[in-house]
Amino acid sequence: MFDTGNVLTPFLSGYDILFQIGLAFVLGIFISFIYKLTHKGVSYSRSYIMTLIILALVTSMVMLAIGNNIARAFSLVGALSIIRFRTVVKDNKDTAFVFYSLTAGIACGAGALKVALIGTTFIGFVLLVLNVVNFGFKNDKRFLVKFMMPPRGDKKPVYQEIFDKYLSRFDLVQMKSLRTGFLEMSFSIQFKDVKESDNFIGDLGLSEGLDKVLLFAGEDLEEP
Repeated sequence: MFDTGNVLTPFLSGYDILFQIGLAFVLGIFISFIYKLTHKGVSYSRSYIMTLIILALVTSMVMLAIGNNIARAFSLVGALSIIRFRTVVKDNKDTAFVFYSLTAGIACGAGALKVALIGTTFIGFVLLVLNVVNFGFKNDKRFLVKFMMPPRGDKKPVYQEIFDKYLSRFDLVQMKSLRTGFLEMSFSIQFKDVKESDNFIGDLGLSEGLDKVLLFAGEDLEEP
């Protein structure tokens, strides 16, 4: 029977294949480098950096294997449909970098080398510029402070004077009753002077009745 798959798939030498996969590898490293430079959270993962490189490599190889063969493409979709990914991505930017790496690999595997090189470089440059100018960053940086305290009824909260001393604004986010009888308090806060955050936490920790005082950086609390 006439094999249309072999006819539609363009002939590639071993050199061409190595070059396209090699370019995907270089672009994967470039993308991971851009991610490291623009990452501003606390959940940095070396495994995720490696994943970005692997995705570019594997995707380029898959595209080379498929070529113009439609049957292979549908077979690949069927094979991928049984895969279940259980890793939860907390930052939408991490998801965008996955697509960034996949797209670079697809372009390399499809032979669109100029698109891969120019597109990946341009996107990386844009991300660096946005990072340098702090695009989307709010000047009124907020923090979250959490601590446990016993119920005090109508008495003035022990944290009130400390809040008034160090904070320009504070809003109660959550108050939860625990089985131990304590209350877990969560406040969204804004400092008068961020440099005083250490003294703020120290004073709260020394306050009678307050326990397990935690301060979270506002940048990690913003909606991505």
